[in-house]
Amino acid sequence: MAYRVVIVDDHPVLRQGLRGVFSREEDLIVVGEAEDGDSARALIEKEAPDLVLLDVNMPGEGGLPVVKWVRETRDQTKVLLMTGDVDGPLVQACLLAGADGVVTKNTHAQEMVRAVRTVAQGGSYLSSEATKAVVAAVRSQLGADRKPASLTPQELAVLKGIAQGLGFKEIAMRMQLSPKTVETYRARLVRKTGLRTKVALARFAVERGLDKM
Repeated sequence: MAYRVVIVDDHPVLRQGLRGVFSREEDLIVVGEAEDGDSARALIEKEAPDLVLLDVNMPGEGGLPVVKWVRETRDQTKVLLMTGDVDGPLVQACLLAGADGVVTKNTHAQEMVRAVRTVAQGGSYLSSEATKAVVAAVRSQLGADRKPASLTPQELAVLKGIAQGLGFKEIAMRMQLSPKTVETYRARLVRKTGLRTKVALARFAVERGLDKM
């Protein structure tokens, strides 16, 4: 059985590379490419593919609204999301939106083919990096209720600044500290929460209202 695939990504070189990979597989037929959410919707409606290989972080609305739209309008179409930055909460958001799998953009060709084929056949697929990120996020969430109370006022202030989109120099000026000291507090936040990226720390703060304290 052959599976009809649509590739959605704003980088033409990546789309061409993926098309080339799939062209070597008899059961994977690329029926179209799109570069953003609007063109993706139009193409999906026209071609009715079996699977959409979709970038999460496209300019504009991004990939998640497209996933939700597919689930609402063409539930039989499978969606495999691609991401450049692996982040536990992001992977969880992809799955909650209705994605059938998540892979990283640095996934080698053989694994990408395996992921597409698995999802097209009705299975689910997470790349090893996505799996590790989800496990780390779940472990972090298990102790989430205790973590805010364990943070010092200085750590909370740094966390609030991160959630508000400030850089470390701006946070240092606000707290009247040196950037090096702010970096030390950030390192303590990472150790206490298990969240390594600024995006993950910001989400941690926003979800608990710590950005408004």
